[in-house]
Amino acid sequence: MAELDRVSRRILQELSSDARIPINRLAKNLGKSRSVVFSRLRFMENEFGLRYTLELDMQKLGLSSYLIKAKLRKPVDRALLHEFIKNDPTAQFIAVTKGEFDLLICAVAKSQLQYIRWEYSMRSSLKDYLVWWKASPVVFERVGFFPLNDGLIRSLELPEIQKNLLASLNEDARTPFNELAKKLGVTLAALRYHFKVLLKAGLIKRFTAVMQKPPMPFHIVYFTTFTYAKGYEERCKEMRKLSTRESQEQPCNTYSLAYELSGGSDMFVWASFNDLKEGYARVEEEDKIFELDEIRHETALALEVIHGLWPIRNVEIKKLYDASSWEEIKEQ
Repeated sequence: MAELDRVSRRILQELSSDARIPINRLAKNLGKSRSVVFSRLRFMENEFGLRYTLELDMQKLGLSSYLIKAKLRKPVDRALLHEFIKNDPTAQFIAVTKGEFDLLICAVAKSQLQYIRWEYSMRSSLKDYLVWWKASPVVFERVGFFPLNDGLIRSLELPEIQKNLLASLNEDARTPFNELAKKLGVTLAALRYHFKVLLKAGLIKRFTAVMQKPPMPFHIVYFTTFTYAKGYEERCKEMRKLSTRESQEQPCNTYSLAYELSGGSDMFVWASFNDLKEGYARVEEEDKIFELDEIRHETALALEVIHGLWPIRNVEIKKLYDASSWEEIKEQ
């Protein structure tokens, strides 16, 4: 995997914060020529598999997320899994893992009943493979997101043109307006109007870029359970500081995802590293922060994404996600 210089890392950060930023403005922000920025961009698209997509506001869309870990008695039949996914857009992400669980799944539903029906069908289809299945509702997305699939977006209760616009931007957030208007068969004025409506409603958090050829080889994913000893809120603030401690040289974030959960687990984290020992040392550092809370982990390595997009980015975490305090989280 190629190493990135400072300019390339800045380009990644700019695109992760706003994937629709024009090349000319990007070049101006970086103090570089348009041709330099364009060539670096094309190189990174090929090298890291950049995918320009949407980070949507789940709460405003009336959607709920669930994270599932599953233990299998044997490798799952991929054809069976893909056949099930093809007929139902609830599963947004499925990864094969190795460790204390064998599958990591993110599911999104418009109601608890819809999720329960999906889970029943999914578990029934996997009955010959499953040892156990544990699901936790997502309470708060502290850092990062799993991109939604087009099927779910097209099922939203929005005007048809807005669903089509969101689906098109979700596929490629850098598509110019004139191309979008032609693709959707609407006037440019109509497209701009509905685009502004979606932005004003706050349904789109940001246009962003995710890497489908992750530059770091090891991805530790783990679910954590706490006992919540006195002072837990302060320790969470220490954890937030740890999540923003990154080297200026690394090509992507250490922490791609950090979610508050309810149910069987209290927290989920996705962390990427160049060295596995470094990764487990970071997990031990987290354990020391929460040592009063008698934490328990269920840990695995993400090996392969078989449905959905890798959630790997290079964003300024502190700028985009660290503004929320524990008190604000509790009020939601």
